[in-house]
Order: sequence, then C-alpha cells, then structure tokens
Amino acid sequence: MKKIIATISAVLFAVFSIAAQEPMEEHDRLNIGVERPTGIKYDNAAQTLRNNLVQAFVLNGVAAVDSRFTTVTNVVELSKDVTSSAPVMYITELEMSIFVIDLYTGTIFGQTSFTIKGIGDNEGASYMDAIRNVKARNPKLRTLITSAKDKIFAYFDAESDQIFNRIDALIASGDYKAAMIEANAIPRSCADLYNKVSLRIAAIPASATAGLTIDRSLMDGYYFSGSRDARIAQILN
Repeated sequence: MKKIIATISAVLFAVFSIAAQEPMEEHDRLNIGVERPTGIKYDNAAQTLRNNLVQAFVLNGVAAVDSRFTTVTNVVELSKDVTSSAPVMYITELEMSIFVIDLYTGTIFGQTSFTIKGIGDNEGASYMDAIRNVKARNPKLRTLITSAKDKIFAYFDAESDQIFNRIDALIASGDYKAAMIEANAIPRSCADLYNKVSLRIAAIPASATAGLTIDRSLMDGYYFSGSRDARIAQILN
C-alpha cells in the first residue's frame, strides 16, 4: 500500500512554486484510495479487481493512493451455471457495486453498479474471467470517477473558508499534525484554497513536523474512531 508522505520541506516547495501555472502533474491530482474489494471468493480475483480499479482511477486523472476519500467495492455472485454441451463450461455472473466515499464527513460522492459474466472450464476460471472483464476503461467506471471528482472539487470550493479556518485554528493551537493531515487532502488544482493553506502551513516550525509521515493509520486515527471497516459500514448502511 502506498503512503502519502507530507513533510514541511514539500510544503515549502509548494509555497515557492504557487505562482507557476503548470499543467496538472502527479502531485496536483486528487487522491482517492481503492479499498480491497469485498464479497469475492478468491484472493487472486480480489487483487486483480483492485488492480483494474486502480488503473481506472489513474487513467481518469486520479492518484489512487490512501486519502480521506476512498473507493469501496462489493461483489455478489448472482448465478453459476454449467453448460450441458461438451466440453463442460462454467458460466459465472457477478454484480458489482462501487462507491466513492469520504471517510471524514461520511458523504457518498458517487456510486454505480453493473453485472459481469465470465466463462471457463472450471468454477474458479469462470469467476476469474468475470473479474477480468472489469476493464479499466469501462464507461461506467469513467462516469463514476469523473462525477466523483467534480463533486469533491465542488466540496472544497464550497467549504473553502471553513476548511481554511479549521486548519488555521489547529495551527494556532499547536496541533500541527492534525493541520498537516487536513492540508494534505487538498488537491493543488483547488488553487485558491491550496495556496492559502500552503502559506499558513509554511509558518509551522520545521522541527515540529520533522519526519512526519501521513500514512493510512495516522489519517484513520484523525478522521474517525474505530476500525476502517466499521467506518465504511457506518457510511454505507
């Protein structure tokens, strides 16, 4: 699992480069994590599906790394049939439900569902074939990701003042770690907010954030109490 590394030197670099109007690069992208899919019988199928979903996000301009925003996928087996012809073939039909959620606010920024089929000479092969049919360029995935991106950007625009004031208050109180976690979620493409927060973060003493690593565990501990699985269930149920 990738980690998001946020150090004061990186923030200072951003501050000194905010005047540059560059095309969006890797560090400008919105971060949306991709959880390991649930409801899948086979470990290799779960990893294959997750890899395909990660590729879909990257193809649509999103960095698929851990964040307060994440993607939850659940798979349900709808049917499993065996052909009467020789050689015998197995046909598996799966239903896939995908959600883009905010672990912090509990907002669901997008959801979609679709069915997929696979065929193989045994049950496992037909199941894996169905999973492989979830292509990174799937139109429903593209629509989901694009819509979720737009809604998340709109959220940052609408909540810009509140987000800045919250980060400002955290810094004023000396809770630099929490301020960095909040700031780390802001995409650089949300330029006004990003630039204001970058300037404020730059005032944090370098010694206070030396060696700070904003990883999944640190974010989870700040954004919610309990386990990630419990938080996801709370949002979706």
